[in-house]
Amino acid sequence: MIYLNKIKVTVFDFDGTLAIHKDKNYVQRMKGGNDYFIQAYLHPDTFYEAIEPCYPSPVLQNVTAYCQLNNLSMFCVSGMGFLLHMYAKIAFI
Repeated sequence: MIYLNKIKVTVFDFDGTLAIHKDKNYVQRMKGGNDYFIQAYLHPDTFYEAIEPCYPSPVLQNVTAYCQLNNLSMFCVSGMGFLLHMYAKIAFI
């Protein structure tokens, strides 16, 4: 059992945690070339809607809402080979 009232800070992963990829083969596209990252860099506000469609985890939406209501610090950790898609991830969050 998780006691949410004991939480002081939260750290989330991005891919598959906060952002659920509609196409489970997204890793293969990432490895396919730099165009994936360039598209994320050029279109950060729409990348995770139009180019790499994702949806927010419904469970974690509840957790993040709880954290916001209780003024808990939230952080996202994500392994990235390139920072070119960092702003796309921030825009999704």
